[in-house]
Amino acid sequence: MTYDPIDSTTYCFGGADHEKVLSDLWRLDASEWVKVDTDKEPPARTFGSVAYQKNEKRIVLFGGSKVLFGEELTIDNLLNDTWQFKNGQWEKIDCSNSPSPRAEAAMVYDEVNNEIVLFGGYTIENGNIVKLGDTWIFKENNWELLPVDGPTQRHGVSLTFDNNNRQVVLF
Repeated sequence: MTYDPIDSTTYCFGGADHEKVLSDLWRLDASEWVKVDTDKEPPARTFGSVAYQKNEKRIVLFGGSKVLFGEELTIDNLLNDTWQFKNGQWEKIDCSNSPSPRAEAAMVYDEVNNEIVLFGGYTIENGNIVKLGDTWIFKENNWELLPVDGPTQRHGVSLTFDNNNRQVVLF
């Protein structure tokens, strides 16, 4: 889920119901959820990461899992694709560099640097969940690994951007 401050609109993509993994986009209008119809959409996924990039007026989507809870844990079920939703349509962005396949990564828009920050998540190795602790930035339609020491490895966390202190905050 992400928020578009220009249109004061909340968007939600993907996830799962009790039967299958979903690939639909929904918009919250006042107090009602409305499905957004598009010509094409990203593959269905759970635990993808999304952020609204204000200066580019787009939603950026990265990674996630192709399966429901309890499904076989293999690296083949994780994604590392990047998509944008702009001008009412989804478009896949082909990046020359990209984070490894993962789910439950935290992602936020850094308004000061006009870039998206992605942290952590999990991958699968030998049927086991492995927490990640790397930090990536997305700008000019490409991913770059930041060579910094950051927090310990983790997934399912929250990131936000603190405008007053001009910094990304992880919880």
